[in-house]
Amino acid sequence: MADYFGQCVVTPFIPVGDISPAERLLLTSIFSHETKDDEVYLFADIWREMNFILYHDQVREALAASPADSVAARFLTELVAKNADQGDYLEVDMDDHWMEILQDIVRRSQTLSHIAIETSYTCSRMLFDGFGGQAIVITAQAMDSMSTSQFIEDALGKMSGGTASIPAEAML
Repeated sequence: MADYFGQCVVTPFIPVGDISPAERLLLTSIFSHETKDDEVYLFADIWREMNFILYHDQVREALAASPADSVAARFLTELVAKNADQGDYLEVDMDDHWMEILQDIVRRSQTLSHIAIETSYTCSRMLFDGFGGQAIVITAQAMDSMSTSQFIEDALGKMSGGTASIPAEAML
């Protein structure tokens, strides 16, 4: 059995002052992180955590100290409202909301013009679907991404003067 990995780095480092407590709670649950010189470095050693547990006390504290109009605060407020009767904790499914949170940070930041996420997909065995990558660029106005499979398909199309495609089984 093969193990799949999706390691990533988020650059540039994000100034601590640009991240609200609600954003920090969510982003540091999704990513591994280090704080140095008043900046937060987000990364994933193995994979981003898209499903995790938060405790009501953590969420209430983060919401009390965060702007109510942020993506993260709205997400957490809706989560609490939907799951108020679940006990001491909340089960979180982030889906792609983490990118919207990063975009919200860029929109408010006085120093960040963008955030980029570079991801490598690797596998413990040499399987055709176990390798590749993705790049995501987030600005205040837009988000864009491309996988290495997309790049190969686009490059082949340009080189052949038309549209080329790679087999579906080779796409991640």
